[in-house]
Amino acid sequence: MYIADYVIRLSLLFRACDRLREYITQLFSDRRTEWDRNPKLSDSVCNLDYLTRIRVSKIFDDQSKWQRLAQQLDCDHMIELIAICSAGDDSSPTMILLDQFEQLDDSSISRLREAMNRMEEEEGVKLIDSRYVY
Repeated sequence: MYIADYVIRLSLLFRACDRLREYITQLFSDRRTEWDRNPKLSDSVCNLDYLTRIRVSKIFDDQSKWQRLAQQLDCDHMIELIAICSAGDDSSPTMILLDQFEQLDDSSISRLREAMNRMEEEEGVKLIDSRYVY
């Protein structure tokens, strides 16, 4: 093969990379635009990262504070199910509560934060504030 062939192939490769870069940029731009248009989407509990969920669980699993959190979130109906699901193994009742709360139409990170604030759980509120920008 001649050098000219390599140059042509390299040129085609660079063009393909540029098109891929443009596509990825557009893809993420569309996602950001969707979040900007729908502020409720960005406040969704599903946007609460896993590490924060684990840290919140460590706080609320202690002394069964998760039950009071469930009450503050108007999720009293979940308490018995969560207690049964988490009994006898290493499952975190708070993690289960957060997973179930996320399924509700009116769930939000700000509502979770407000519930923690009403409980005067400053450590939980600080965790939410440090991980989520309103």
